[in-house]
Amino acid sequence: MPDCGTTPNEDVFVAVKTAAKFHDDRLKVVRKTWGPKLDNVVYYSSVKNSKLGTIESPQTEKGHCAKLYFILDDFLKKSDEYKWLFGMGFTSFQ
Repeated sequence: MPDCGTTPNEDVFVAVKTAAKFHDDRLKVVRKTWGPKLDNVVYYSSVKNSKLGTIESPQTEKGHCAKLYFILDDFLKKSDEYKWLFGMGFTSFQ
């Protein structure tokens, strides 16, 4: 396979979508495993929790459009700092 190179960690803005009901289990796992290995991780949640480092973002009853638009807007405000946006959410985990 061709070598496509690597992207420097500091060029990637990582957005993690979560909710208060996942703070005690799923979010804590991320914060203890791969979260600390990245420079620019922001945890977007239904509630602000300064201990866990989450910021409050809009919630919708169905779907995640409002939260996604909030994240995209936040990324665009910082687009001069980062080249890439990587996002993940916990709602699909079973």
